[in-house]
Amino acid sequence: MLDVRWQKWRSKRRQKEEEVRTVNIAALVALAALIALAVLPVGCKEPPDTVYPEIYWVQPQDGDTIDPGVHELAVVATDDQEARRVFFFVYTEMLGIVSQRSGDTFRLRVDCIADTLPFYRLYASVEDAGENMTQAAVTVYVRR
Repeated sequence: MLDVRWQKWRSKRRQKEEEVRTVNIAALVALAALIALAVLPVGCKEPPDTVYPEIYWVQPQDGDTIDPGVHELAVVATDDQEARRVFFFVYTEMLGIVSQRSGDTFRLRVDCIADTLPFYRLYASVEDAGENMTQAAVTVYVRR
């Protein structure tokens, strides 16, 4: 009689242990799913680019005296992500847009420096991937 009761108790005990094990496995699976949801970026966007690019003139430099004729304008433009393109101007007239570069140097060949004025104000504006812009200017004097 004792042996029968022992077997029933043992059977129920095993059944309870199996139920607990099943519940524990289900809980672990649910926990893993929640962790995966917390870790996986769903629909996340890159933070906006708020760092402005930097630009400075290489050629010509501020205060240079140049001869009339064809010249190569060159600026170095850098950014924490990407300096996308540079706009070149003489006063308010656009000379060109350059997106091809050698390293960080953007170059534009122009035939616009004439001796009609004693000096010219040249501007270069760089635009980065976040559409932030920075400008640099130089004044060049024309040899007569």
